[in-house]
Amino acid sequence: MSSLTVGLAAAPAPAPVGSGISSDLIVLIGVVLLVAVFSYLAVVRAGQRNRAMASFAAANGCRYSQSGDLSDTGIPLCDRGRSRRWDRCIDGDWKGTSFSYADYQYVVGEGRDQRVVRWSMVRLPLGCDVPAVQVSPRHLLASLVDRVEGSEIDMESIDFNKRYLVTSDDRAFAVTLLDPRMMEAILGCADDINIATGSAYLVVYGSPPCRPELLGAFLDEACAVFQRVPAVVRQRAQPAPG
Repeated sequence: MSSLTVGLAAAPAPAPVGSGISSDLIVLIGVVLLVAVFSYLAVVRAGQRNRAMASFAAANGCRYSQSGDLSDTGIPLCDRGRSRRWDRCIDGDWKGTSFSYADYQYVVGEGRDQRVVRWSMVRLPLGCDVPAVQVSPRHLLASLVDRVEGSEIDMESIDFNKRYLVTSDDRAFAVTLLDPRMMEAILGCADDINIATGSAYLVVYGSPPCRPELLGAFLDEACAVFQRVPAVVRQRAQPAPG
């Protein structure tokens, strides 16, 4: 047998194409591509929401900004989590009521348990300082990231107590605020609506954030509740400075 024949017999067979890529690397590439796709879609959706909210503001004679700060509401929601942000802010007048709107979000949890909590928030100025009261839908309490604050207060309406949990450290004020007309207005709202007072504001908020095409209806509900704030509440409180 010639040396050439021996050399050919001893040479290893050529490796199949692609055999050098491990399965772990393929999985990693797949994960990276998936993350990239989701990130791209998130950017696209954010851009669409920005344009839709800006169009809503322009169509209704309101001011629009992609970022802002509504942290002066004095309600516990604005102290929750970390990395708090107020985006897509709208300020103006809705059917005779002055308001400020924002998409509000914050981060809770650590590591794999970390997640972003998002809300639609409407801030309505009362023009006077009031104690903190929180009205929360009972069917949503199990999914809240943070516990509600203050002592639970039973109202005179059985239907209202079944649907909402009222908490405050000032029972007398909570009962005064939530008179029959006020409770009727709140009962007429969507099931995911929360109401709170703090500092000099009434705040109406819900999660997930309101779709742009439903923002008008959300503002209608917020203003309907605001307009039912009893006159005695405004009269009893010390006007806010400035």
